[in-house]
Amino acid sequence: MKYFDLDTLNSRKEFFDYGPKEIENISPKIQLHHLKKKKLKMSAREMMTFIMYFPVMIGDLVPSDDVVWKFLINFVEIIDILLCFEIDECNILILENKIKTHNSDYITLFNDTLKLKFHNLTHYPNIIRQSGPLRKIWCFNFEQKHKQFKVYSHCITSRKNIYLTLAKKYELKFAFQLLKGTSFFNAITSNDNHLVESNFKNLINNKLPNVHDVSIQFYSRIYFKGVEYRQGCYISVFNKNILLNLIHEIVVVERKHVLFFCQHLYSVKFDDHILAYEVDPLNLGSFSMIAADEIIGPPIHLIRTAEGKKVIRIKEYYRCI
Repeated sequence: MKYFDLDTLNSRKEFFDYGPKEIENISPKIQLHHLKKKKLKMSAREMMTFIMYFPVMIGDLVPSDDVVWKFLINFVEIIDILLCFEIDECNILILENKIKTHNSDYITLFNDTLKLKFHNLTHYPNIIRQSGPLRKIWCFNFEQKHKQFKVYSHCITSRKNIYLTLAKKYELKFAFQLLKGTSFFNAITSNDNHLVESNFKNLINNKLPNVHDVSIQFYSRIYFKGVEYRQGCYISVFNKNILLNLIHEIVVVERKHVLFFCQHLYSVKFDDHILAYEVDPLNLGSFSMIAADEIIGPPIHLIRTAEGKKVIRIKEYYRCI
């Protein structure tokens, strides 16, 4: 049964609320010939963003009892588990079961044989047990450099020994980073232009009684271990359940420690149809200080769906609900 057409999908994809970070990874418009060839024209990063948000984009158009939709949700959950930085034995067992379900449902629903990649999936749980999360051994970070080199190659008019030219350009860029004095091992990267006055200074001082005022700085934006955090974003922590928090202030203590002055979201309900938490951003609870190391995954933003719901899709984390 047809629930939406290609124009609807492209429209939803184009006007979807990706947030300040994922807006850089929007995939191009899907054409009819892409579907006929069964091959979408997307980079790996664009595909990751598309798959992660696809249930939220068009979930309201598909009934919850649709078997193909259930197959898709199971597949997205497999990806969620595989992209985690930490995976316990419980989630590995869940992963094994979901992969088994995925392969059997694929044969039943699409009347097709399994390909090599489907077989490779069955080995992932044991590889994770032996070598840890796959995300820590993937080559994705190296492939990110492809885009930079493609831009360089289009700007170069000479085609004589282009490999040497690209290598020199990369060496110059690396040398520039060294001359700037930016250490690759600094966990905290900040800019003085993002220094701000605190609106909650008294509350923060009460929560940090043993810290002197002169050693505290407040930022609207900061990088911690390569991840950007901003005021107004949401972060998640786990304490017997998922807790979502709105960042009000970013606090740096003695240039060593990053803390987030946050307010807890009260009304949070997980919607397993779209794999996202439906929230009320105005229903806020108590204030708290959260250390950067306590956070699960990267910062996330509030998504407004096509039907008017406000939801949050957690990244790089999975827990069976």
